[in-house]
This record gives sequence, C-alpha cells and structure tokens, in this order.
Amino acid sequence: MLAHRNLASALIAQNKPDAAIEEYVEVVRLAPQDHAAKIELARLYLSRGQFAEALSSLASIPKDSFPPDAIPAQAAALLGLGKREQAAALIPRTKRSPVLRPNWRKSSWTGTLQSTRFRRLTRH
Repeated sequence: MLAHRNLASALIAQNKPDAAIEEYVEVVRLAPQDHAAKIELARLYLSRGQFAEALSSLASIPKDSFPPDAIPAQAAALLGLGKREQAAALIPRTKRSPVLRPNWRKSSWTGTLQSTRFRRLTRH
C-alpha cells in the first residue's frame, strides 16, 4: 500500500493525474479505512472534472468521521454536478469547524472557489 501511495505522489509531481488516480484506487482497495487516501483520490477526480467519482470516493467515508478538510472537495463535486442546494447546505458545517473556521472568508475552496463566491453561486 505504501508503495502505491508513494508512486501516486511521484506521479502527481510529474503531472500525471490519471496514473496517480489508478494508484490511489489501489490504495483505497487495499486500505478501505484510509480516509486520507479517499480524500486525495476525490481531489484528483475533481482535477479531472470527474465529479461523480469524486463524490463517490467521499461518500464512502462514514459521516461520523468525515473530516472537515474534505468539505471543500465535497462542495466542489456537488457544484460540478449542478447540486447547488446540497453544496450550499455544507456552508454551516464549515463555519462550525475549528479546522476551517479561522480562515473561512480568506481561504479558497479547491484552489479557485472562495467561500464568499461560493455563497453568491448558491443564491438564486
């Protein structure tokens, strides 16, 4: 499993996301309890525009142990699928999160979508 994770990291550094996805799929297959691998896999899927796959990877993480730092990826996947209301429903979870709350207005979601823009997108 560690070899697959290391290879995936090397492939990401070489700008080979499709090959990195294959390696992370293998990591998740070998260690289904590895939430960090599922989150990284979801982020890679997002980078490829594969929103359903990203959401599927995150959906396999139990809700009671869903890490707050994965919420931006979940929101981005939902937005990519046109599920604006569901994505907007995640905003209160980020405000309550001690991990995300300190920089809620300053941070970017998936590198491009600031939370203030996210709020504007979810308004009708």
